[in-house]
Amino acid sequence: MTGAPPPSHGADRAPSRNPFRVAGRVGRGYFLIVFGVCLAAIALLVFLDPVVAPTAHPAAIALVAGFVIATGWMATATYIRRMHDQDRSGWYALLLYAGPLVGVMIDGLRPLDQVTPLVAIGMALLPGSIGPNRFGPAHRSTPPS
Repeated sequence: MTGAPPPSHGADRAPSRNPFRVAGRVGRGYFLIVFGVCLAAIALLVFLDPVVAPTAHPAAIALVAGFVIATGWMATATYIRRMHDQDRSGWYALLLYAGPLVGVMIDGLRPLDQVTPLVAIGMALLPGSIGPNRFGPAHRSTPPS
């Protein structure tokens, strides 16, 4: 097909509020809401662990595993979209998992576990790029003044 526009990363799509989608951009407020939901989910798992763990029923284990996978994907997808809002590649979101992973593999580097909360705070404080970028339109119609 001749004259077809080049493929884009979603620059012509409207912003989506689907927390499991990685395409597009999200602002600081939406990021903080999803971050809070993920923290609440982790707190719920910690609270339910003494109740679920002793039973070790396969259905309970499958439910908890599904819950952990869904929450982890929702957090990762939102981190990726927040990176997109700052006109950065979503692959940088994987750096959030590098600190804890290296800290687990090399026992002397446990302080690297603190990288993830610091990056999350930085992502919540740094503004996104103004106007449309290569990942889509701005998430709000007017730039901050």
